Formats: sequence, C-alpha cells, structure tokens
Amino acid sequence: MSVVLVGRREEKLQELGKSISETYGVDHMVIRADFAQSDCTDKIFEATKDLDMGFMSYVACFHTFGKLQDTPWEKHEQMINVNVMTFLKCFYHYMGIFAKQDRGAVINVSSLTAISSSPYNAQYGAGKSYIKKLTEAVAAECESTNVDVEVITLGTTITPSLLSNLPGGPAGEAVMKAAMTRSLCRGSI
Repeated sequence: MSVVLVGRREEKLQELGKSISETYGVDHMVIRADFAQSDCTDKIFEATKDLDMGFMSYVACFHTFGKLQDTPWEKHEQMINVNVMTFLKCFYHYMGIFAKQDRGAVINVSSLTAISSSPYNAQYGAGKSYIKKLTEAVAAECESTNVDVEVITLGTTITPSLLSNLPGGPAGEAVMKAAMTRSLCRGSI
C-alpha cells in the first residue's frame, strides 16, 4: 500500500510520510496543494491517476471565527472551497474509482459543529454538516457493495489552524464559552 499525503505544509507532510514509510514499510507521496484554491484537485488527480487507489480520507478544514457579516467575503470563499467544494471533488472522484473497481474505503472527518449551534463559527459548522450528511447518504448507497464509507465526528481539536484563527479578547472568550457550553448542543450529545 502506498500513502499519499496532501496539504499546504509540504515539509511537515514529508516528515510524516518518512515516518510512515519507515514504520510500516510502505511508499509515500507528498502533494503540495492548497484546498482553498478551486483548481487544487487537478494536481491531486493527475498525481494519483496511475496509483491503485483503495482508500481516501478527507481531514482538511478551514475556519475563521467571527460573526457571519463581519467575516471578509474572501474568507467565506476559502471556507466553501476547503469545506465543501474540494471535499466534494475528492469524494466524487475517488468514489467513482472505488465504485468501478467495487472495492475501497472512505473515512471523512466532520465536527461537532455539524450537529450543534456554532456561534462565531457558523459557516464552518455548515460546511462540516455538509460533509457529515453527504457522507452518511453515500454510505447508505454503498451498503450492498464492497466500498465502505463512513464519517467520524470530532470535537474541538487544537490545531495550528484553530490557534491562528482564534480571536483574542472578549470575542475569543465568547467563542470558547460557546464551544464549551453544553446547552448549545440542544441535546445532541
């Protein structure tokens, strides 16, 4: 099995790929791509076209904290590209391959914001809801095939993206309070 790692931070991916190769004795490939760019999948699909693909996992996310109307439109476009459009392009492309070969697996990553209210993070939550619902529906469509599809739903994960986008002062405190308040989940937990 070969592992293909895709993302913006090529150096980190090379380190991870080397570790995976050494630990598990598999080949790895790193593709530098910015999922916020609408044409990023062209490079990914070209680089993987001759590989025997059997698994895909979409783990990428992009978010900006703030009120919907106060967030610059450019950030909304980037969030839609990462959390909806690039996800859909990858899911569609690799599901086509897996369906044709009648084997494969997909694990997509969603967020608790997909099932709970997410003040100051609304568009991100909507994007993660899209990932969750689409993956669940496609999983049902694949029940009688040899293609396994599932979605996992994570809570707050401390990542460089979260830390760089977390607002300071009262806005940051409001975000963290909202994130930690169970009543926002409206019984979803």
